Amino acid sequence: TVVRTTTTGLDGTYLLDLLPAGGTYFVVSQPVAGGVTYDARASGPIEIAEATPTATYDATFAPAAAWGGIAGSVTPVATEADADLVEARRALDAGGVERTFVVRTAPAVVAAGVESYALELLPAGPYGLLLTRRTVDPATGAETVRTSATSAVTVAGGATATANLVVPVVP
Repeated sequence: TVVRTTTTGLDGTYLLDLLPAGGTYFVVSQPVAGGVTYDARASGPIEIAEATPTATYDATFAPAAAWGGIAGSVTPVATEADADLVEARRALDAGGVERTFVVRTAPAVVAAGVESYALELLPAGPYGLLLTRRTVDPATGAETVRTSATSAVTVAGGATATANLVVPVVP
C-alpha cells in the first residue's frame, strides 16, 4: 500500500511526515532527473513508534543501464463515475529481503471513446501491472473498488511494451 508520496527537492532531500506511529514502512524510489532514469531502490524496514517518531534514509542511485515504458488500453472504458489508476510493481531488495513494491503509477485517461495509460522511463526488467478502478455511485456516494488481474510485463531498453488491462465486470 502506498501511504505517502513526495517529490525531492533539487538537492535530493525529502520529508514524509504524518506517518502513523506503530507502523513499519519502506521508502521506495525510482528517480528520473536531468533526462537520466535511475534504477529503483527500496529501504529496509523503518519502524516508526511514539518513542522514535522520526527516521532517516539515505540512498545512492545508479543510472539504469536501459529503460523503456509500458502502455496500453483499458476495457471496459471508464465512465464519469470511474477513476482508474495503473501501478507498475517490481521486486526489490529491501534490507536483504526481496519484496514487491509499487515503483510508478499513472492514471488512465479517456479520449475519443478509448481509455489508455502510459508508464514511461522505467528501468528495463520485469514488472507486474495492476489496474484499480474506483467507482462512486452518484446517488449514494458509495465507493466500489475493483482490480484487474496482475499482468506480467517485461520492459526492454528503448522499447515500449504493450499491456492491455481488463477491469472485472460486476455481475
